[in-house]
Amino acid sequence: MATIKDVLAAALAHHQAGRLAQAAAGYQAVLDTLPDHPDALHLLGVVYLQAGHPAEAEPRIRAAIRADGTAADYHDNLGSALRALNRAEEAAEAHRAAVRLRPAFAQAHYNLGNALDALGRLEEAADAYRQAAAL
Repeated sequence: MATIKDVLAAALAHHQAGRLAQAAAGYQAVLDTLPDHPDALHLLGVVYLQAGHPAEAEPRIRAAIRADGTAADYHDNLGSALRALNRAEEAAEAHRAAVRLRPAFAQAHYNLGNALDALGRLEEAADAYRQAAAL
């Protein structure tokens, strides 16, 4: 019988290979057993985001953050979902949270720049892009 770790690893392998439906099924299988599993929640949200469904991604990633608020990737991906939903101010806050948790997180700095650019805050965006490039 497969363990939760095995199911999650298989789902991640599908995800990395671009098989989003199979990945989602694996993450959901983990959640059927452990509904608050932060990695499964987060990664299922990422699958929805990658599939072009940010409204489905947001609640799952928020649930992952409730389960474990210390993972910078969760906050960064929440910001990406919010940006896709045209909620740039909230996206900027999520990316800032990611940067606070992991100051050397280049992708979060870049994503923060994108959110700030969308808000017309060009000097702040340029600063975020410079940070990303420096990292």
